[in-house]
Amino acid sequence: DDASLRITTKRAGNGLWMATTLGAAFGDPPFADGKRYQLEAMVRTESLRGTARVGVRLHREGSPALGQTQSYEHFWSEGSSSGTSSWTALRVITPPISPPPDRVHLLLHHEGHGTSWFDNVLFEEHD
Repeated sequence: DDASLRITTKRAGNGLWMATTLGAAFGDPPFADGKRYQLEAMVRTESLRGTARVGVRLHREGSPALGQTQSYEHFWSEGSSSGTSSWTALRVITPPISPPPDRVHLLLHHEGHGTSWFDNVLFEEHD
């Protein structure tokens, strides 16, 4: 555990790290129908005038607008970090997804001015 993702902005703005290759569309096994999914990460901020949060973005098989990610479904952590904070667990749990997604994007989102760190990112099915 000797690395984490750091996003720094010197003026107000957005920074986003995405994992965009999860799901059957990328050769992975298909997601199960009706399952919930959880994304969790440890987040720390320094002098952040804004928020840091985690999210899941998904596209369901057969849904329109495959190339337009703004039309995908988004699920965000209820909590966020801001200011100067110590390591805090942020988590988002989706509702049951049916029909199942064909692709999932994991989002580590930094908005504002300052620095955010993300570590110990875990994505899994949630019972």
